[in-house]
Amino acid sequence: MMNRRLCILFSLLLMTALTMVASAQSGSGHRVITGLVIEANGEPIPGATIYAPESSKGAISKVDGSFSIEVPVGEKTLSVTYVGMSTVVLSLKPDKSYYKVTLYEDVAKLDEVVVTGYQTISKERATGSFAIMGKDDISKKLDTSLLKRLEGGIAGLQSRGGSELQIRGVTSLMGSSKPLIVVDGMPLEGDLSSINPSMIERVTVLKDAAAASIYGARAANGVIVINTVSGSRDGGFSLSYDGTVEVTAKPSYDYLHRLSSAQLVDLSEYVMESQFSGVTWSALSSLRQSYPYFMELYSKRTEGLITDAEYQAERSRLASYSNTDDIRDALLRTGLMQTHNVSMIKSGKGNRFIASVNYAGNHPTDALSRDRSIGFSLRNLIDFSDRLSSDISVSGNYGRSYSDDGSPSALSLLYSLPSYVPIVDKGSYLSLPTERSEHSKADLLAKGLESEEYNPLRDRSLEWSRGESSYTRVNAKLSYKLLTGLTLDGQLQVEKGAKYSKSYFDATSYTVREMRNNATVIENGAYVSYIPKGGQLSETRSGMTGYTARLQANYDTSFGEDHRLTALAGTEWRRIHSTSTSSYLMGYDDISLGSVPYDAGKLANLSGTMSMSGRFTFPSNHYNRVTDHDDRFISMYANFSYDYLDRYNLTGSVRIDQSNLFGTDPKIQYKPLWSLGAAWAMHKEDFMKEVTWVDRLTPRLTYGIGGNIPKVGGPYMIVQTGQYGEMNRLPGSTIQTPPNPSLTWERTATLNLGLDFAILHNRISGYIDLYDKATSNLLGTRSGDPTLGWPSLLMNYGAMNNRGVELTLHTINLQSPDFRWSTDFTFAFNRNRILDVDEPNKSVNKYIMSDYGVQASGYPVNSLFALPWAGLYTTDEEGNRIEQGRPHVYTTTPDGKRVAVTETERMEDLIHVGTLTPVWNGGLTNTLEYKDLSLSFAFVYYGGHKLRQVVAPYLSGLNFVTAGTNTDADLIHAWRKEGDEDNPLTTPLFSGNDPTDGEKASWYGADKHVLSGNYIRLRDVVLAYRLPATLLRSMHLTDVTLRLQANNLWYYAANGKDIDPEAYSFGVGTPARLPQVPASFSFGLSLTL
Repeated sequence: MMNRRLCILFSLLLMTALTMVASAQSGSGHRVITGLVIEANGEPIPGATIYAPESSKGAISKVDGSFSIEVPVGEKTLSVTYVGMSTVVLSLKPDKSYYKVTLYEDVAKLDEVVVTGYQTISKERATGSFAIMGKDDISKKLDTSLLKRLEGGIAGLQSRGGSELQIRGVTSLMGSSKPLIVVDGMPLEGDLSSINPSMIERVTVLKDAAAASIYGARAANGVIVINTVSGSRDGGFSLSYDGTVEVTAKPSYDYLHRLSSAQLVDLSEYVMESQFSGVTWSALSSLRQSYPYFMELYSKRTEGLITDAEYQAERSRLASYSNTDDIRDALLRTGLMQTHNVSMIKSGKGNRFIASVNYAGNHPTDALSRDRSIGFSLRNLIDFSDRLSSDISVSGNYGRSYSDDGSPSALSLLYSLPSYVPIVDKGSYLSLPTERSEHSKADLLAKGLESEEYNPLRDRSLEWSRGESSYTRVNAKLSYKLLTGLTLDGQLQVEKGAKYSKSYFDATSYTVREMRNNATVIENGAYVSYIPKGGQLSETRSGMTGYTARLQANYDTSFGEDHRLTALAGTEWRRIHSTSTSSYLMGYDDISLGSVPYDAGKLANLSGTMSMSGRFTFPSNHYNRVTDHDDRFISMYANFSYDYLDRYNLTGSVRIDQSNLFGTDPKIQYKPLWSLGAAWAMHKEDFMKEVTWVDRLTPRLTYGIGGNIPKVGGPYMIVQTGQYGEMNRLPGSTIQTPPNPSLTWERTATLNLGLDFAILHNRISGYIDLYDKATSNLLGTRSGDPTLGWPSLLMNYGAMNNRGVELTLHTINLQSPDFRWSTDFTFAFNRNRILDVDEPNKSVNKYIMSDYGVQASGYPVNSLFALPWAGLYTTDEEGNRIEQGRPHVYTTTPDGKRVAVTETERMEDLIHVGTLTPVWNGGLTNTLEYKDLSLSFAFVYYGGHKLRQVVAPYLSGLNFVTAGTNTDADLIHAWRKEGDEDNPLTTPLFSGNDPTDGEKASWYGADKHVLSGNYIRLRDVVLAYRLPATLLRSMHLTDVTLRLQANNLWYYAANGKDIDPEAYSFGVGTPARLPQVPASFSFGLSLTL
């Protein structure tokens, strides 16, 4: 329910000036109109605008809702407007001078207000940086993910394909950089996917300190405020249905750029001939280790077990066959997702009731899995009297997932199995090779042990997983008007979440059979397995209970004719308690539910076993454990907004947070987080009256401090217990983090300068923001005194900075009674730099072979470093080429000479080439509307970052032929003979010994492999048709809209190597291509009775 004490509309520009002119012109030929402006429940509305269009005179209603305006005798109408409410036009009668006006809520006008979760104020009075997406914009798309619907529509919000979520860059290295999610005024601890997009009324993104700092130690990453459907006070009943069916094409693996079977056979033959020409099958077949089929074929010819003709015939067969299509047919399918939502809104005098139920079923392109979920929501808003009201809601989401785990995924099978190995023959799935040789498997059977035949496609259902999840949220709010302008709110939210996962391994499954063999030892001349017979069961149960209580006083008053003050103060209590329990049973029977105990200490380290390595380790503590996390907060906060002359606005907030995650040192407790902001409605000044083409011009300036709470330490020692030592096989404990009484929240100070504008009768509108975010007290590890017992300490010492600019632009390019063309454009630029962070044990290899970039002082987060490429050779003192085929990089000798080497340990040789995180991003949407038909094209773009090229691996010949798999196709250009190093396509040779880590870094980290990360993608095309009003009336319907959406139809990437940045994994310094997200097509139907 809209709280009138928190909202005010200044919807007509230059109203103050017009009021002053009206006062100066009082005299003969005029009369005074008085009246009262109230809500539907009879509550008076202060700050409503009363406007006489013919004489351009205006007035504003007072605290008690009364108004008085002097107009010419001939004035025929008055308009009455207020934030988020329908405009009322009064027809003035000559014999009537008093009017009572009732305004009703207009959901379509909610974009005129800013909802922070603590209060609702008009856009005119807001000083902070925020972005709003209303229900119309949200419902235009058919994506089931809210993040996908937001992508490209809000400047500064980064959500690539709905997988990432950041606002204005990264502000923490050890904590989360995701923004706080607030639903109906309360922070959400559950997953964002539990919110049904069909029931979202608006999304407000709070970006700077003035907008978000009232959330205190959780505001540094920004806040996303979601308001669910609340209905209208107008009264009535509506029943709506929203349904979507999405079809996703079966993925194609051509993009993976793998060696073909012919190329794999050719390379394998070359390595065998050049390095292992004398290897015989008799020697290979007697080992435990298996080898690819081509090695068997080649070594049999070497030994004379097959003729050269037989070898050539079989070689040709292998080179001409590929199992890729068979794998796709067996493990992939056309994806199908469907969602259905039914909602009901019933509103009457003093009561609004909203209910919805939704279903989502997903059969993804992975044929091994499927999932489904059911959700519901109930909300009741009641006005008991003009003083007392309530808002109570209950929502929940319950999901189940299923997967067969006996088979690897299609992608895993593609990369682990040579493409020339068949998986199916005459409709029957074939057994596949494993790490153990056929000779060794036969030896196991001869000893009475388990068979290790591996037929994953046939036995896929012998191993399976089932998952269940539930989330329920209850939110209750009670508001009481104590005095005119003073309201007291009490609000309580309870969240309950639970997850259960169950993985079962049948006694005859490959996993159980292999595990029993691997844990078998010889005792007293007999083979004994320490893994009990029977199936195995892994279970995990987790639960979350969250409580948030808030008590808040709101004050809203006008004094004099030129002053307006809105203030609030409150306190908040919050507790999040999370637990989890995991167990692993052996010898389990899924019918009787019985199991057999096992010796966890013994299994922690078994030697002399029948495994490939001769050792077996089962980390029981990873599967049998209990965790308990308790986060508690208590906060006090206050906020005010002051408006003078309907032009000058000043806002401020302050908040004090206390948490059990903070330190106990009194010096760092009770430090406030605060903000100040100012805005100037310049377009309302007298000197702007003649500038008729400017409709809105409001500069804004804000400064404030927000916080972030990484949950990685605390004032007390955190210990992990229940671990078994591999050497002594006794239970023990590990200190995860030592106690630190001085830990506190990370502090981010944000300075924001903004400008809101609208020109040419609002044909062009938008805003631009410049910001500077300085983060201090950054948590990081710092080398400690070894005598303390731990090598590093968690401390608040680091610093980071984010600076950027954001632009949002909306234009109406063409408009006529039947046709409209509009454009929405967003752009965000963020420059990140780490100012202070400790780097213990840094090295060239760690910089190059990093896990998604390097965090180093003086550079951006996720920085990418490279080594200067010198080529695939070097020269001796006489200038002769040596070490051909080996990657070389440049280094500088102590005497200043630049030389080419195969590896370097000099940090000075590293070159900073950029960051892996996009520096700029945005969206461009064009919408064409003709009568009841609309067509929109939404592009998203990201850039300013770098990628490392996916290259052929640098490995030994032995590793290549023994793996025998289809790696990157560029490996076909591996160096083979002198002179190949001059070809720019040539990749390193197959070395005799495995390259060192430093040599690998010289290849993968060469600066010639650094690529541009810039790309643009046509994210979606949406065609919508709304049935004409005349037809709807004949069908007794309010709305019927059909939508067709196509996703991911086109992209362009500037890297020049045909790498899709959204189908790319950086890995640990060795990037890889991932399957591209296929095009998908969705059909949607929206129907309202």
